[in-house]
Amino acid sequence: MMAEREVPNPHEAGVEAALAESERAAAFRVTGLIPLLLIILLVLAVYLLPIPGLADRLRAYTQQIAALGWYSPLLYLSATALLTAVGIPRLLLYTLAGGIYGFFWGLLWSQIGVLIGAYATFGFARWSGRRVSFERWPKLKRFAQLVSRRGVLAVLMIRQLPLNSISISIFLGLTRVRHRHFLIGSFIGFLPAAIPATLIGAGLAQGDLTRNIQYASAGVVSFILISLGLRWLLYAPASPFKRAAAGRGEERS
Repeated sequence: MMAEREVPNPHEAGVEAALAESERAAAFRVTGLIPLLLIILLVLAVYLLPIPGLADRLRAYTQQIAALGWYSPLLYLSATALLTAVGIPRLLLYTLAGGIYGFFWGLLWSQIGVLIGAYATFGFARWSGRRVSFERWPKLKRFAQLVSRRGVLAVLMIRQLPLNSISISIFLGLTRVRHRHFLIGSFIGFLPAAIPATLIGAGLAQGDLTRNIQYASAGVVSFILISLGLRWLLYAPASPFKRAAAGRGEERS
């Protein structure tokens, strides 16, 4: 006896089409540059405001934090995780880390701290709110099921949407996305904004306006290049993600 073929739900098909459309729009958004430009203006204001020695004092504070020894990164990781979990914008945390630890170590410590904070929010939402949320908003359940089936790819794409990180973590906690998919997708999905923001912070530590402008310019360029690269990786016919998706489709047919 042949197995019955599943009849597609028209509503679910519409939701999936909306999700696909949001993915195409999310890979590169000019609006993603706006927070970075605001941070650049904030950093440049440190040099341009008529407050004598402001940049030097801020740089001295960051050097004092960095000089605390091995527990300086530990304290920073703990603070970053806590602030991310309660919804503080992570771009500010990346910029601060760049100013304290430089680009490489600043990116590493802030990325780990932000990921821990996002995972804590994700875990809390999964533990506490799924049943209540689905009972109150039944349509959310269908959307959550579609996201769950896409695993890392769904997490990666949703991370590119212009939404607060805590809102995304809460929503993903309501889905059945696996923990490892959440961690991998979030880690990669944070990078397009994390790298330029950390570069901008590292420029602040240079103590020179010209060098700061160079770092800020590098941050903007890196954001554009990484976003375009991510768009190719997700949507170009030759990308590994597209090939893998096509292979899964052939197996199901």
